[in-house]
Amino acid sequence: MAILESFLRWTTRHLGRFTGLALALAVCGCAAHREADLELPPEVRTELPQTWREPAGDLPVSDALLDLIDDERLAALVEEALANNPNLAATALRLEASGLLARVTRARHLPRVDAGFEATRDNRSLDPETGGTRTANSLRPALSFSWELDLWGRLADERRAADTGYQAQEADWLALRDALAARIIQAWVTVVAERRAVAVQERRLALLAEVEDMWRARYRNGLASYDELATAKTQTALAQSDRDAQQNAVRQSERRLEVLLGRVPRTEIPGATELPEIGATGLDVPATVLLHRPDIRAALARLASARATASAADKARYPQLRLSGQVFREAARLDGLGSASTGWNLLGSLFQPLFDGGALALNARAEANLADAALMDLYEHVLRALEEVENALDRERTLTAQIESLDTALGEAHRSSAFFEKRYREGLDSLQSLLIAREQEISVRLQWENLQATRLVNRIDLALAAGLGTETRPWVGVTP
Repeated sequence: MAILESFLRWTTRHLGRFTGLALALAVCGCAAHREADLELPPEVRTELPQTWREPAGDLPVSDALLDLIDDERLAALVEEALANNPNLAATALRLEASGLLARVTRARHLPRVDAGFEATRDNRSLDPETGGTRTANSLRPALSFSWELDLWGRLADERRAADTGYQAQEADWLALRDALAARIIQAWVTVVAERRAVAVQERRLALLAEVEDMWRARYRNGLASYDELATAKTQTALAQSDRDAQQNAVRQSERRLEVLLGRVPRTEIPGATELPEIGATGLDVPATVLLHRPDIRAALARLASARATASAADKARYPQLRLSGQVFREAARLDGLGSASTGWNLLGSLFQPLFDGGALALNARAEANLADAALMDLYEHVLRALEEVENALDRERTLTAQIESLDTALGEAHRSSAFFEKRYREGLDSLQSLLIAREQEISVRLQWENLQATRLVNRIDLALAAGLGTETRPWVGVTP
């Protein structure tokens, strides 16, 4: 036991020395590492417009996605989805795994320290008394280290590539969270809008059922033909069909929302019938707005990662300097290790590729091309982002104008229905004229309800296009 304790003390003492050396070398190695500066490259920034083509208007403005919503139940559903959605949870686990793999790359900056214990037995040792061979034992505990000096910054480039690659995946995860929250809001708006459409169809069906009953009574009294009664029955049946189809659409929308929430689809969404209030999104200059978008940040990070990888591939053709060493004791028996002398060795090696069939040069050229391709990918993301914002602004203006026109049409249709109803009750006009006026009012009402929901959905699209999310961006206020 005393021998083992002595060996453990010796190992701990020398391991502490090597740990100190490792930390000192790590500081030297990390000096070459710089945080990636994720700004829009000059060749992309110069192409951006100074202002948006379409104004945001004088609508209420918010700075965060959830702040746009004036509905506590809807906000609670968003939080539930962020906590329980299986796709989001799976992406979070993959992101965590990617972070662990990125740390593997960082470990290459640090010296590697290993502890080992060797025991050998052979019969080739020389016996000084007999001149022959004898069986001998050898016990050897040792501590060894190896470290590559990052002379040209190649390891620093590899670490930067891994770090920025992880930042890209983190931005992708944030984009997925934001997209999920937006889909929850939009799915809720769809459910409520379809419920309101069912209510309109119910009013239409009640009206037609009342007309059918009236025609049936007139037919029994010999005041109407069977053709007129058949027409009334047909219109009622068509209205029932439309109502049933609309109810089916509601149930499907509820199941779709429940799956997004991570629930078993049972169509048990709370029975709200009022559309939520959703404000408009405030827009800054395009360059600032784009840097808030996670997909743009991901493209920037991938560009930085590709450039760092290309730099590392180019530096792989330069000489590599490695240091390795070992501290050990050697004795024939365990009880002799405590009194054995400590030995050490240190080795420095310089490695320079001379001929590899051009593999390193070709790899460097390939990585440089991939870095150029990453810049083009970033430019495409920027163009698509500008298109999304402009389209959403344009739709906001168009939908607002359409709703204003339908407001006028709805008022006129309501007055027309009231006018023909009065004339019909006074015996001055036919029932057919009243039905036409009522159908027109219901048709305009359905269009108006649909446009109201479409505008709310578009405002969420605009919020996403402008980079609004479910939480504060880690890069907001950091990047110039």
